[in-house]
Amino acid sequence: MRHPDAVLSGPVTYLPEGFGDLAPARLAAATAPHLARPAPDPGTERRASESEYDLFWSLSFAVTARGWRTAGGFDGSFEGYGGEDTDFGRRLRQRHVPLVWVGGADAYHQYHPTTTPPVQHLDDILRNGARFASLWGQWPMTGWLEAFERDGLVERVENGWRRAGSAP
Repeated sequence: MRHPDAVLSGPVTYLPEGFGDLAPARLAAATAPHLARPAPDPGTERRASESEYDLFWSLSFAVTARGWRTAGGFDGSFEGYGGEDTDFGRRLRQRHVPLVWVGGADAYHQYHPTTTPPVQHLDDILRNGARFASLWGQWPMTGWLEAFERDGLVERVENGWRRAGSAP
């Protein structure tokens, strides 16, 4: 094993609506890794830079039991949707656990209806964002929070964000 203490992460392709044939050849033809994350060429590996640890997604990763113990697992205080993956990536970096991008270790996320920004997860994002900020001194998911703000759903407050019109 080349990376016994590392967390390995592969590219993720979001499949389009109606994609039902999961045969390997069809998946290979549909492979289009998400542009926000590294996607090395198949058969290659690249160690994450310090800033790339925030790009960790639990959609696609592998780790040995020893690496999992070193990383400390996921923080169970994150509930519902959002922030837990970025927190895990931050703890990997803090504990000097290597994060390695693995080309060709593709994962495929099946289509499901959602919204952008993900309004259905607004309360989870606010709660988990506040938890993340209490640990790391900054809020995650700021792109979504700013979109919620433009839509009048949240507002900035001294310590971060809250539902628009909420009592302090």
